[in-house]
Amino acid sequence: MKISVNSLRQYIDLPKDISQIRDLMEDLGLEVKRSDDSPGDVIFTLELLANRGDHHCYAGLAREIHGRTGWPIFLPTLSNQHEVGNRGLARVETANCLNYVLIELKKNTAASVALSPDKARIIEVSGTNLVSAAVDVTNFVNIELGQPLHAFDADKIKGQIHVREAIPGDKAQLLFETETCDVPAGTLVIADDEKIVAIAGVMGCEDAKPTDDTTRLYVESATFDPVKVRQAARHFGIQSQSSQRFERGADPALAIDGVKRAIELFDQLGWQIQEPLSLETAWNPEPCVLPLNTADVNNYFGSNFSDEIMTAVLERYGFSLKKAGAVLDVTVPSHRIWDVKETRDLYEEIARGIGYNALPASLPIVAGGVQPQISLQRKERVERLLIGEGFYEVFTDGFYSDAHRRKTGITEGHPLWRHVSILNAGDRSYSLLKNNTVTQAVELVLTNSHVKNQNVKAFEWTRTFHANASAENGVCDEKRVLWAIAYGESKTPTWDGKGKPVDVYYLKGLIEEISNLLDIPLEIQQREQDDDLAPVGLCLHPTRRAEIIWNGKTVGVFGEVHPDVLDAWGVKSGRPCFIELSQEILELPSAQRAYVPPSSLHPVLRDVCLLLPPGLPARQVADDMQRESDWLSAVDIRDVFNTPTTTAGKNAVTFSLSYSLEKAQKTQFTGEEINQETERVVEMILKTYETDHLERR
Repeated sequence: MKISVNSLRQYIDLPKDISQIRDLMEDLGLEVKRSDDSPGDVIFTLELLANRGDHHCYAGLAREIHGRTGWPIFLPTLSNQHEVGNRGLARVETANCLNYVLIELKKNTAASVALSPDKARIIEVSGTNLVSAAVDVTNFVNIELGQPLHAFDADKIKGQIHVREAIPGDKAQLLFETETCDVPAGTLVIADDEKIVAIAGVMGCEDAKPTDDTTRLYVESATFDPVKVRQAARHFGIQSQSSQRFERGADPALAIDGVKRAIELFDQLGWQIQEPLSLETAWNPEPCVLPLNTADVNNYFGSNFSDEIMTAVLERYGFSLKKAGAVLDVTVPSHRIWDVKETRDLYEEIARGIGYNALPASLPIVAGGVQPQISLQRKERVERLLIGEGFYEVFTDGFYSDAHRRKTGITEGHPLWRHVSILNAGDRSYSLLKNNTVTQAVELVLTNSHVKNQNVKAFEWTRTFHANASAENGVCDEKRVLWAIAYGESKTPTWDGKGKPVDVYYLKGLIEEISNLLDIPLEIQQREQDDDLAPVGLCLHPTRRAEIIWNGKTVGVFGEVHPDVLDAWGVKSGRPCFIELSQEILELPSAQRAYVPPSSLHPVLRDVCLLLPPGLPARQVADDMQRESDWLSAVDIRDVFNTPTTTAGKNAVTFSLSYSLEKAQKTQFTGEEINQETERVVEMILKTYETDHLERR
């Protein structure tokens, strides 16, 4: 949210020193992300708390500052001269509308065309455009008091206004759009007898918007269910100032006050209110009263605050208090009903009002320290390795949606199809407990590519959940895993060298580093059959993936993400490479490697190039070669390539055979001996893989 410091001074007495104001707001949790100088003014860009809808307006910010400092506050004085009744202009047909007020205004011929400059300044600084007098008034009240309003051209409304939930087949033409769109059933909407005129709390429609020619207005002021507004805003991809407030919980008591403030401004612009105000649904719940024991508060903070101090702090924030024996009965104001629900919440209000720095400081009593667990030490080593390689730690949700599952190529019959479903999930975007991590890894790549970040390295320590009715909890097995994804360049280009694209060999090197770091012998093996592969491996490229093995047991999988998965997610370029490791590697016993001095006798090397059919692992062929000769100390894969000269799509693989004098129990080799042994090994391998159509190049 962007605010003008000069405009904020209209609502609370602030010091002249801008740095003092900034420090105070930071201390209150109103983080100043940016401060920009403007002629005669300063503009703050604030990052506000996610659960405090009341902060998203000047009045709310002033009230928060007043709660800490007690500085004089100047909120608009609202007139009570207008009669409130029910003219039957609207019908509320859903319980998801907590209250609804509708007023009718008529334009005088001498009506003004614009708000005063100080009010227009508040609208412009917020990032909202000045449109017309009718629309500007609703935007101003929203930014000033925190009550979203919406104006309709009353002459475009057919019959009565209905506040209802959308039914199958409903369509709407949203503001600034040329085509109509489908409205999902259950979406909270404002409609007349013929059409939808607004998505409640989110966006109006073209069919009823006011223009410069409008002479009669309907202005609504309401409070809508936060979940319904959030679902609609996400579906349509819209984040308006109204939806931001409603999603975080709007103040139900402001519905009447908001229209009173709007009437005052409309009157200044030459619009005349048509009495009475039409209150269609009134919000009148039982007040939330919480007991507060000051002795408990002082025990919690180690303080000695009196009842009077705590009462003064809470009253400045808008709470009302009444002494009831040894406790204070605290009534929660309407603008805080969404986030203050229990007595402990009042402790936070008291701490903020007094100031965290003013609270007594003491260290907890602890026993003697102990050495951290081996698994934690190993985890720190792995983290340092990844961070040193340029990876960032991320934190993802434990949930995703069925749409995520489909995009990842998981269909019925897939080993990862079964999920733990969330019954009656408030948001279908979080309806499944995740049973794999490649889904959110690819989504992370997509999100970064949308903001032109083409180099991504990320990792996370997390859990996956696998449906199992016989599990100890009766629902699922939980598996602790480490996943990482790399995309773009493995090395940032510098003045003396170009960057290198990420590939599976980069991840292979990473796995070898982890193996050395933890002193555990991890092996890499390719599986010929999908049935033998770890389930998450099916989401990876069929010929560029492998399993990570310890002592014959699969502990992880890595490879390029499957091209079909990338297409489904819309990742247009690059080859993201993914790795998932079970956290059980942190618990495995160490296998210290003994140092073997290098031989003084150099090995003799011979290169052999073979044509391998797709699906035949080169490592498997190399291992079989080494077993064929007692003279071989190692067979390495030197090169792999596929050119138009290779036949039937086969891969040309160059193997480097290393002959050891010690293993052959010789003091020297002749060239003839080596050539003969090499020919013998190759012939045996060709015979072994005759049915696979292995060829010599």
